[in-house]
Amino acid sequence: MAGKFPIGFWNYPSISVHGAEEVERWTRCGMTVNQSPRFHYDTDEKERMLALLDECEKQGMRLYLCVGELDYRDAQNDLAAYRRTFEQAYADFGHHPATAGFFIGDEPIGIEQLNACIAAYRIHLSLAPELTPFLNFNPYVPGFEERFLGGMEFPLWAKDFTERSGCRLICYDCYTQLNPEEDGTDLYFLNLKKYSEMAREAGVELWTTLLSVGHFRYRVPSEDDLRWQLNTAAASGCRGILWFLFYNPMPGNNYRLSPVDEFGEETEVYRSMARVQKRFHAMHGDLLSSLRHRKTWHFGKCYGTYDHFPQDTHPLIKRMHSVDRLPGILSFFENAEGREYAVLVSNTPFEPGRFEFVLDKKVKHIHRLEMNGSKDTDFAAHHHDAIYHEEYDAIHAGVWLAPGQMEIFRFE
Repeated sequence: MAGKFPIGFWNYPSISVHGAEEVERWTRCGMTVNQSPRFHYDTDEKERMLALLDECEKQGMRLYLCVGELDYRDAQNDLAAYRRTFEQAYADFGHHPATAGFFIGDEPIGIEQLNACIAAYRIHLSLAPELTPFLNFNPYVPGFEERFLGGMEFPLWAKDFTERSGCRLICYDCYTQLNPEEDGTDLYFLNLKKYSEMAREAGVELWTTLLSVGHFRYRVPSEDDLRWQLNTAAASGCRGILWFLFYNPMPGNNYRLSPVDEFGEETEVYRSMARVQKRFHAMHGDLLSSLRHRKTWHFGKCYGTYDHFPQDTHPLIKRMHSVDRLPGILSFFENAEGREYAVLVSNTPFEPGRFEFVLDKKVKHIHRLEMNGSKDTDFAAHHHDAIYHEEYDAIHAGVWLAPGQMEIFRFE
């Protein structure tokens, strides 16, 4: 298994086209928890889904099953028929060890559709409480409350929705970060902040959907774009990632260079994604999965209403410094014993640069944690190709970061 941190993608092809033979390709790219291809009882053979689940189990992957008749719109149209379909799907597939849960749908709009989602959740959890239903929400934009929530305030809606549905996991999508204008970056981080606060308030796990294909005005993501999206999301409290999308359709408007192109060939985006994800799993993913997100700050430049990391307020970190005047992210996580971890991310997909912790002189030990904590380096003693020097009132400890690169430290 590549790692414990959940990473997958939106999987639109029919299971009649893509089955168990594709799992090796997913695993090779660093996927760990994925959507299944689309399955319909009236056209598809359940044996293909079972074979797919068997292969996922062999390769250490779990699946959220996309059964066409289990969309929340089906619950909205005929709740009794929806329940019968779920009973059948659960009997056929729900007890398989590779099944994580069933997909409920995407981007509900308005109170009527949200109520249908709640009804679907209740059926899933009443019959299969050991599984986690999966639903994806719209990105937060100005006017979100009026357009999507019937005027209810976002935090109040989140608490109400999770309490009425029993929801344990919230996912949403946002792609504006790959638009040409920087206000798209601002909206991306506003979504991370809004949804992470909502998930914390409601006591649920947060996932997000990131962009892996060029379309509309969104650029084709570079390796730096992919690294930046994954690490900024994880540092901001997301506990799982989906990519939109993996297989390019044809015809497909101006969609281009998805990880697997319209001819079934793996593209440069696939190869970049595989590198980024396998490195993330090897370096930080398992460690982050074991920690709890506490707080995220920005420095250099703040996006999405995140606060600037305040000077001289942390007991050990006096301030953050970007030598090359690049924006950065500093997040704090903690383990089960309450020990603090500092997660540093270069908050640009465009430039490499130097980032420093300016530490209080009372810091006695700087741990640089790599390989999911199995490599714990005494940074003061070993800082090759990095930054370390002491002044009369501070310690400067820093690293060179590629665009969007993450490093994890612990200070004593």
